Amino acid sequence: MKLRAGSVRLRPLTEDDWELVVGLWNDPEVAYYSDEEPRTYTTEQVQGIVRGISWAGFCFVIEFEGTPVGECWLQEMNVERVLRRYPGLDCRRIDIEIQKDFWDRGIGSTAIGLLVGFGFEAEGADGIFAVDVGEENGRSLRVFGKKGFEEDGEGEGRFDFVVWAGRGGS
Repeated sequence: MKLRAGSVRLRPLTEDDWELVVGLWNDPEVAYYSDEEPRTYTTEQVQGIVRGISWAGFCFVIEFEGTPVGECWLQEMNVERVLRRYPGLDCRRIDIEIQKDFWDRGIGSTAIGLLVGFGFEAEGADGIFAVDVGEENGRSLRVFGKKGFEEDGEGEGRFDFVVWAGRGGS
């Protein structure tokens, strides 16, 4: 399964991609926007977390002009506060990290559009969420707004955003 738009391609994460993923998770500037408290992960820790996600989702590498520059995933919702708000609906969540040298090029926006399209069209999701987006993460706030996501509540000082099937997102 491959997803592509312009110079951006999402391809399934493979065993050859751990160096990229571990590097992203351990980059302090990238981690600042994706973790509440940045920390250092071992390869084994990252593998355990990502392999766990892959049981309930799809993990991708983001390529830009053929170069791996990030990772993202679409997974079944695992955040209790969201599940309580929408019982019985197929809610999914996305996460994304991109190497800082590739920020501000539209890659994240394109990747999110591909994930959302995949989630609705191939997976039949009712809603796709970005959870725990910090107010300091202006890039993500702008991209999710541009992609049709609406604010859907606050969790622990951070915000949740959602786009519903049939209401935009790609």
